[in-house]
Amino acid sequence: MFSFKLQKVLDYKQALEEEKKQQLGEAFRGQHHAKTLLTQYKEEKQAVQQPLNGPIDLNSLVHTHHYLNVLEQQIVSQAQRLSSAENMVKEKRVELVSAMQERQVLDKLKERQQERYVYEFNSKQQKLLDEVATASFVRKRVDR
Repeated sequence: MFSFKLQKVLDYKQALEEEKKQQLGEAFRGQHHAKTLLTQYKEEKQAVQQPLNGPIDLNSLVHTHHYLNVLEQQIVSQAQRLSSAENMVKEKRVELVSAMQERQVLDKLKERQQERYVYEFNSKQQKLLDEVATASFVRKRVDR
């Protein structure tokens, strides 16, 4: 029976790869959320900047101007968060690729060792069958 001596390491690498996949998924969700908020802030700013119909009082104009400044600060801040989220996605993608490569190396090693085991097992079986056939042939020749 074939037994891969590094199976526990392979299992660990597979678990690590799964963890990296989950982390990448979380990073993608964070990036999507940051992008959505940025879009909302920009849309809100665009809506506030639309010209108003009817008479405009000074108090309303001051509040609108102040609100636009607050929105602009939120847009800048959210753009920074989005950039950080995009960097996190890139980082997690690199980590996942690295984890996948490490796991694939062990998978290939296991596959090669298993192929070698099967080849050696088949060779031993064939040798045994040849010996049995030779012994049987010799016995039949001697019995005659």
